[in-house]
Amino acid sequence: MLIATDPQALEKLIKQEEMLIIEAGKLEKLRQPLIKELAAALGMASGQTALSAFINHADSQISAKLTVIREQFTGITDELAQLNKLNERLIQQSLDYISYNINVLSQTMAESTYVPKGQNGEDRNRRSILDTKA
Repeated sequence: MLIATDPQALEKLIKQEEMLIIEAGKLEKLRQPLIKELAAALGMASGQTALSAFINHADSQISAKLTVIREQFTGITDELAQLNKLNERLIQQSLDYISYNINVLSQTMAESTYVPKGQNGEDRNRRSILDTKA
């Protein structure tokens, strides 16, 4: 969407992302007390609420399912990290392009070091694409 410069589609995607973030926050608030309760029921320390700790305390069937879930989750987070890096590069390229264009559009002619006798270099008219005095 950034490359195709489709602002409407990008705005729609951002709204969807915001809704998903809000929903994830709600689910996280529900998850935290359940994890603490499960850890207490298994006799685990309150700080040991990582998925790997639950895998070690579960029976073999549940441990296998949790291992698969952990691998899927790791794959998803790795993919998200790669996408975030790509987005970062695309955004930086866009910012560089915008900055370059702003510099080109607002650039004034450089003054020469030497001016004719009796003239001040600042008195000469400068050419610019943009009227910066307006």
